Amino acid sequence: MKDNALNFKVSSHLKNIIGKDLITDRYVAIYELVKNSLDAKATKVIIEIKSDYIIIKDNGLGMNLNDIENKWLFVGYSEKKDNAGAFAGSKGIGRFSSDTLGKTLTMKTRKKESSGIILTMDWNMFEVDQLDRIESIKLNYQLNDEMDYGTELKIIELRNKWDELQVKKLKDYLSKLKNPFEIKESVNIRLESEFHNLTGDIENHILEGLGDKSILLKVEIGKDRIKSILKHNGNLVSEFSYKNDTILKNINFELYHLTPWAKSDFTRKMGVPFTNYGNIFIYRNGYRVLPYGEVDYDIFKMNLRKSQGYNRYLGTRDLIGYISIQDAENKFKEATSRDGGFIVNEEYLGLEDIYMEYHKFLEDFMKVTAFNKLEAYQIEKNLIKRFLRKEDLVYEFGISKEMPDIKEVLHKIDKNIELTEADKQKLKDVEVLKKQDEKVLKEVEKDNRLLKKENVRFEKELTIKQKLINDIDDNSLKQDILEHHLNISVNEMASIMKRLKKTNNEFLKSEDFKKFEIEYYESLNKLKSLRNLIKGVEYDSRVATTNDIVQFIIEYSKKRSKQDNLKLTIYDNGIKYIKKYKAIMLIVILDNLFDNAISFKAETMQILVELNSELEVRFMTDTAEKINSNISKVLDYGYTTKKRGTGNGLFFVNKIIQDQFNGKAEVYTSGNQFVVALKIPI
Repeated sequence: MKDNALNFKVSSHLKNIIGKDLITDRYVAIYELVKNSLDAKATKVIIEIKSDYIIIKDNGLGMNLNDIENKWLFVGYSEKKDNAGAFAGSKGIGRFSSDTLGKTLTMKTRKKESSGIILTMDWNMFEVDQLDRIESIKLNYQLNDEMDYGTELKIIELRNKWDELQVKKLKDYLSKLKNPFEIKESVNIRLESEFHNLTGDIENHILEGLGDKSILLKVEIGKDRIKSILKHNGNLVSEFSYKNDTILKNINFELYHLTPWAKSDFTRKMGVPFTNYGNIFIYRNGYRVLPYGEVDYDIFKMNLRKSQGYNRYLGTRDLIGYISIQDAENKFKEATSRDGGFIVNEEYLGLEDIYMEYHKFLEDFMKVTAFNKLEAYQIEKNLIKRFLRKEDLVYEFGISKEMPDIKEVLHKIDKNIELTEADKQKLKDVEVLKKQDEKVLKEVEKDNRLLKKENVRFEKELTIKQKLINDIDDNSLKQDILEHHLNISVNEMASIMKRLKKTNNEFLKSEDFKKFEIEYYESLNKLKSLRNLIKGVEYDSRVATTNDIVQFIIEYSKKRSKQDNLKLTIYDNGIKYIKKYKAIMLIVILDNLFDNAISFKAETMQILVELNSELEVRFMTDTAEKINSNISKVLDYGYTTKKRGTGNGLFFVNKIIQDQFNGKAEVYTSGNQFVVALKIPI
């Protein structure tokens, strides 16, 4: 029988799969493009964010025509895999991040001893017909010998608006792109925008914020040995070194545990609360791996473990630090989406094991009620137990070493023997150390009192609530209890803001308060939506899922309309739209729309779904005559049409549509109908 042969064909719609549908986060998209610049040996990168364009320009190696044709336009090809050394990426798709940011890309690039090239790409050309093969779409370019060496990407027809808060968030992201805990490299990254307070070099001064009033654990995993150093307030506690019998190498990490006083000092120096900065960041080949370090990301399930023993264990809110991995062999593999962390493999599991071993070692030290050099033996005994079985163990303690041996001096005093000058100096040294210990002991005791007070309150509340829930077998009653406590929390948060706004504090008029207020209401809206979620529909609201957005909107709207006694009519035209999204974000949008309708005493709501060049979902309520206001302003932050409104509901609807779906919200009236149209590009 004769063998026949077939081959794959690649549709032009692959561009979406590895472009805007894969990298959905605008910040991650810019991250990827900046990392490409740094991989090209750039020493200077300028990111310019304007209302109608984005420019990312570097002075890196640049490309010639051969590089563009056989590397940059070769989908899935990564030159980094063909070269020795450690790079930020190796998927060969990072260049498609520009599709997430805008519809048109113009690239100017020039390599030394080559002509410059100007290449223009209209990403819409790849979406005309999915039967078109990707390589059949021609891209125009021109040669230019007058441009600078390096690469410039200019993106226009932006898919998102960039307001001040979003530019600030980008600046914060970029400040953590390279490891700020280690010595900085000679790379200058500069952000330029229409907001002058955010224009400038990207800097990160976290080491200054940490200071020396903390507990520091350093671990170095070398090819042959694993070494660790534990310090307290800059003083050596212990050093351990033993044979490396793991598969890991070229990894080091640092963990900081700050006292309450040190946390306060961190907030003052960094301008952000300790718990809002992040926790344990991971850097691979010098670049941050997302989402590790994000405030709400529970690396290695530390918080789950802490919940089982609140006083005994450390969680992400207790620590800050980093894990640095030099991975020239590409053992640690990142998820293709670029914000999904590492793929779980043998190396990742090995990293988790050794991290948690030292995490528990740090907990052992924290269990000592007071760091007192006069009780050094007990501390040393507590620390060494985890390493006794390690092969070729070498260790040293810095605690007992600091205490002078005064047995002989005490004997002389007892026998009335005259003391030498050296004897007198030993006694002085002991007195100095005692005073130091007393000072440290007072600090620790003060910290412990604060922590114990908070722990007692937390555990008491947790025990009561847990007992209530455990004593009930009926799931519906458990839901009622959870709903009740969420209601209390929501009302308490709303009440706090109301009381705050009644004060005459000048801070309330500042831009800083406005930013805080926006973040506050975002959190409050999520909490409200979680409360509503408990009442009925079961969704995994925290995790991004790929599913039918239209079906989700319809299901949740039916639930809310029944709950609110609102007559609902749906015209979905049988439309389905599959897209990656987080349920909680859609729930926040829908809750705001229904809450707005109910506040104006709406009796009916109609939902109309249309799909053309974009997905459009219109929510129409019979409230147009009741909204006596300037309709064009209802999407502005703080603008309210209600006597006691906050002016944030529809603002957040529009903000989430922009941030999460690259779309926009529009409002208008039609007869007696007040219409909110959600438009999501496809």
